[in-house]
Amino acid sequence: MRIALLSSLPLAAILVACPSGPPAETPPVATVTATAASTATAVASTTPSTASSNAPPVCKGDYKPSLLGKFKLSRYPGQDDVGPNGERPMPMSKDYEFKDKTYRMDGYPPLLVSGSYEVLEVDGERVHVRFTKTVFDGNKRPDADKWLVFSDCGKSFTMDRMTYTRVD
Repeated sequence: MRIALLSSLPLAAILVACPSGPPAETPPVATVTATAASTATAVASTTPSTASSNAPPVCKGDYKPSLLGKFKLSRYPGQDDVGPNGERPMPMSKDYEFKDKTYRMDGYPPLLVSGSYEVLEVDGERVHVRFTKTVFDGNKRPDADKWLVFSDCGKSFTMDRMTYTRVD
């Protein structure tokens, strides 16, 4: 099976996987003939069980996601990218503080966003929020409706593909 997999890869990928280079002789090509029954057995044996250790935590009590409090940016798209010369993206930070009906976000590179918010709908771990009266670095911005997806019993949420973790 490994030979069939390697033979379908481009030579450059094989050279990366095998630092000593390709074999001196061309390896024989393996052929696989599978029946529907053996394929189904192979798929069933590799399917993870539903009782895996990756199951979400069970939240205690009458848990409902809440924006009240402070959140810090913990994950954003591209933060682990490495350029062709080994360059890394510029670090970024965003610290949100949500109070009763207002919010403030301080960030780096330097930016400041403040305004009001209203929770429109709660659907399990998803919260539909309308951001209003938004001021971004001194300039008024249009209202925006966003879906926030909470996880880990409200310890974090994702908005615009960025993850924020509760810090208080």
